[in-house]
Amino acid sequence: MKKFFLIVLAVIGIPFAAFVLWAVAEVTVLTMADGDYDEGDYAAALEKWHFASKFSFSGQADTAIGKLYLEGEGVEKDENEATRWFTRAADNYDLEGMYFLGMQYNLGRGAPLDYEKAAHYLGMAAKYDHGAAQFFLGNMYMYG
Repeated sequence: MKKFFLIVLAVIGIPFAAFVLWAVAEVTVLTMADGDYDEGDYAAALEKWHFASKFSFSGQADTAIGKLYLEGEGVEKDENEATRWFTRAADNYDLEGMYFLGMQYNLGRGAPLDYEKAAHYLGMAAKYDHGAAQFFLGNMYMYG
């Protein structure tokens, strides 16, 4: 009944209801994709993450797709394609996407070796308490 009520409000132009409906749909699709991934059904997860990526601005789906390409899970391993997806995620302020993009630049995987860009993206994620980003950024400062 609540979903029906939200749909009616969204259709008649209540902006908050439309936003809530969109947020619930996004979380549902991302949760379903994560479940498919955990079960090893990478193709189904990829399809749902692509759908979420088209209609979301969170970057979470973009990061998940990038990780598939980075590891070659369900797709051909392609570090350049992974970097493209991590860039989209970072542009949408996804901390995990920023971390992975920073690591791509730090290691020269799918992106040119560029310590300044690596420090930039790792720093953005570290600023918001991403533990791994803080660790690698600290190592960059400590060891040069």
